[in-house]
Amino acid sequence: MESLVKQENEPTDVSVKDHMLDQELLDAQAGADMAGMQSMYQWEIYNQLLAAGHDPDQAKDWVLEHVEPDPPVESPRFQVTDMKSADWVLKKLAELDASEAEIAEMVQANHDSIDQRAERILEPIRRSRTFFYTVFAPQIEEWAKKQLAGKKTKSEKLIHGVVGFQKKPDSLVIDDGSDAAMDALETMLPEAIKTTRSILKTPIKKLLEGSERTELHVPASMLTGDDSGPSDDESRLIAHIEPGENEFYIKPACRPNKNRKE
Repeated sequence: MESLVKQENEPTDVSVKDHMLDQELLDAQAGADMAGMQSMYQWEIYNQLLAAGHDPDQAKDWVLEHVEPDPPVESPRFQVTDMKSADWVLKKLAELDASEAEIAEMVQANHDSIDQRAERILEPIRRSRTFFYTVFAPQIEEWAKKQLAGKKTKSEKLIHGVVGFQKKPDSLVIDDGSDAAMDALETMLPEAIKTTRSILKTPIKKLLEGSERTELHVPASMLTGDDSGPSDDESRLIAHIEPGENEFYIKPACRPNKNRKE
């Protein structure tokens, strides 16, 4: 009798154990999936950081250190739900744009001031350099010619520099650049002729829009050079109008700089 009762109870014990084991596996899997987060709120913030491109380990450490397991009830996250909330976001963007523009103006003003001061400082230096080159360079050249006459060396070393002579590379001079000359040269030396061609989109788009067409076709014979006379329906697509897509944009209103003097 005891064995029979035991046998009847065994499936129940096994099913309970299986259920407990399955629950442990599910809990373990959930913990692994949540990367050690203590709540779904932390898990949500963690995934937002990953979506923004942050390193997983750094995102995990930051969430565990700065984000409470339960979201703060007293300060729900802001969401855009109506015109007023949407306009609030645009207001904030406009304020940020104004702040960025103000800083850019300050930087540019400093750059302009520094550039102007640098020009004032450099101007007399450049004038003096021009004077020395104009007046004394010919004299040094004449002295160097005499100093180096009969010597194999072509330069003279001084304490504060070197003077000398060096041969420039030979240069080619085009004496005749006419179309006839280029035609002849293209036959003799094709690699000496540079031909650059490209398709301009504006005339093609204007043609298609003016004729209310969306595609431009040309006879295949014009592309193959075959004058045997293909049928009229043999053509090649050269260009087509790609319909523009509706693109969402946010354009904050320009906010005047409070510190700017009118």
